[in-house]
Amino acid sequence: MYHFTFYQPPQLFAHFANCHLMELEALQLVEFAYNRQRGEPRYIPFRHRGVPPRYPAFELQLPVLLLPWDDERGGVMCFAHPQHQAPLASDASNQDETALLGVCRCGVVRFAKYFQRGRLGSAPTYDVALKIMDKTQLKLQHDDVLNEVRVMAQLQPPGFAGVYHSPHLSQWECLADEHNEYIAMDWAANGSLIMYAKRRLTDYKRFAVERLVNRMTSLPELEQAVNIFVARAWMLEALHIFEGVLKGLAYMHAQNVCHLDVDPCNVVIDAEYNPRVIDFGSSEIMTNNGRAGADDRLIKFKPLYVAEEVRAHNQHPSPRPGFLGAPADMWSAGVLLYQLLCFGYPKGHLALVCDTNWVTNLLAHANQPGYDTCLGQEGCLICFRRIEFPDVIYEIFRGLLLADRPTERLTAVEAANLLQPLLVDYDVDFSRRAQSILDTLG
Repeated sequence: MYHFTFYQPPQLFAHFANCHLMELEALQLVEFAYNRQRGEPRYIPFRHRGVPPRYPAFELQLPVLLLPWDDERGGVMCFAHPQHQAPLASDASNQDETALLGVCRCGVVRFAKYFQRGRLGSAPTYDVALKIMDKTQLKLQHDDVLNEVRVMAQLQPPGFAGVYHSPHLSQWECLADEHNEYIAMDWAANGSLIMYAKRRLTDYKRFAVERLVNRMTSLPELEQAVNIFVARAWMLEALHIFEGVLKGLAYMHAQNVCHLDVDPCNVVIDAEYNPRVIDFGSSEIMTNNGRAGADDRLIKFKPLYVAEEVRAHNQHPSPRPGFLGAPADMWSAGVLLYQLLCFGYPKGHLALVCDTNWVTNLLAHANQPGYDTCLGQEGCLICFRRIEFPDVIYEIFRGLLLADRPTERLTAVEAANLLQPLLVDYDVDFSRRAQSILDTLG
């Protein structure tokens, strides 16, 4: 193993970084480092804190600055900061958690720039999100990377050729070395759905305040008007995002794949504001009759989003019965829709936590047979926040949140079709869309 250190590398590389693009000169320096290291990566220990918190911490071997990716094309992954995109040349910068895109159970996700040696300036470079998974942790936590790769291959052939089988999925490639398993996917410039929603809500608030502040006579009046606007503006955009998620699920289900971990953490927003479904670690290729959980497999899931039949499958003694994969995804999609819409209200990110009876309350408001009344102002978030959903949204909730009747749940295509009347005039331009909604407030 060859180790090479530049003189004052952070300052040197920072000189070549700008806010959006990594300069050609910076990548040339990375290629120079590759040559000096004779194509051998260098690693440093990284203290993984354990995710979720009940999992113990462990030490992960992180490649520094670069990772040789493929011999045939002469490909190299250059690790960089996701914000200013300066290469992470020093040990300290590689150990900085703010330079990570995310943390997963068995490793981390880093921003990287893929380029081909000897072809800088002539061959394209690609921004990628590189998931780095410790091999020991994968064994300890019984994570099946090969299954994840099989699922992704069923949906999209490996490679970064710019050809997408679905705009709501990502290109990908994989690699392994002595320490880690790696999966590279398209980098989503607008980040996770959760982070995107936070930024977008701030944008809507700023938009409304700038235009309403001189029309209001008091701060409480202004706050009320802004909150009403933000809820309506975000609801429209949230439905547009949800439509994209449904299209992604429809494509997956048509390819006989179920995701089984649909939640806001596994949806990202790309540079064109398209949602993409990611992370197929829990996913399965279904049997011909649409069942998942074959071979007695336990499913890893988020408790707040999982369908009851998946939970029951895991709790069932061996041999386990399995379950219908696509309907399980559609329950999770219903939960996602509720959480997504609640983001637009104060403390809305806590909707599933602060109202533990949210399903009962929601279905009571949706006039679902068997759900007569909600818990009122003291126990129902919809009443407390005065949340208003269009009738068609309640229809979608009634069709998705069928706890004990998975075969009767709406399919992704059916749910997407129901959304169409609300999105037929959707304007992708933020300012025009926001202004048109503001105009409806009077």
